[in-house]
Amino acid sequence: MSQTIFHDFLHKFKYITRTSSETDVAKELGIKPRSFNDMKRNDKVPFEEVIKYCEQRQIDILWITNLQNNS
Repeated sequence: MSQTIFHDFLHKFKYITRTSSETDVAKELGIKPRSFNDMKRNDKVPFEEVIKYCEQRQIDILWITNLQNNS
């Protein structure tokens, strides 16, 4: 099964935030779970929210945004 860009993002974000669920990731980013699920379905990474999150916590934005579509 090929992984999507969203899946790559989700894996990295769960790792840096030590979260285990998509609901927790959505909460961390301040996104409603339904909106987050729509982003997942459409393979759209919430870059604006990710950038804000990383800036506030001094997380290397380049690492998390270096996403690859392995299809």
